Amino acid sequence: MGTQREILVMHRKNISCGACHVVMDNIGIALENYDGTGAWRTADANGAVIDANGELGTPPVSFNGGQQLAAVLAQDPRFVPCVSKKMLAYALGRALVDSDDPYVADIAAPSSTGAPGVRDILTRVVASDTFNMRHGEP
Repeated sequence: MGTQREILVMHRKNISCGACHVVMDNIGIALENYDGTGAWRTADANGAVIDANGELGTPPVSFNGGQQLAAVLAQDPRFVPCVSKKMLAYALGRALVDSDDPYVADIAAPSSTGAPGVRDILTRVVASDTFNMRHGEP
C-alpha cells in the first residue's frame, strides 16, 4: 500500500474526496509521528520513516510536525474565534445562532497579555451568561 502520505495522495485523486482531503491530510500528516495511543514514533508500522512536512493556507505556509503546525494555526486570526465558537457550541449542546455572536466575541476577545489560550477560552465559556442560563432537556 505504501506510506500514509502515499495512501493519502492516491485518496485525493478521487474527485469526491479530494476537495476536503487536500486540507485535512496535511493536518493529519503533521501529527503522523504520534501513534494511536499518542506515543512518539519516527517510523510507521511498515518501518518507513515518517515525513511530517505539510502546507496549510493560501498562500501556503510550510510546517514540519505538530509543533510547527500549532505555531502556524496560532498565527491565523481566524483560529481563536473558531475555537471559541466550537467550544461554546459544545458546552451549550446546540448549534449557535446569531444571538450568540456577542458571547463568542467576548470569549475570543484578546486580554492584556494577548490572544486567549485554551484555559482562558474555557473559563470564559463557563462564565458566560448563555452557558449559565442554558436549560437541560425536559
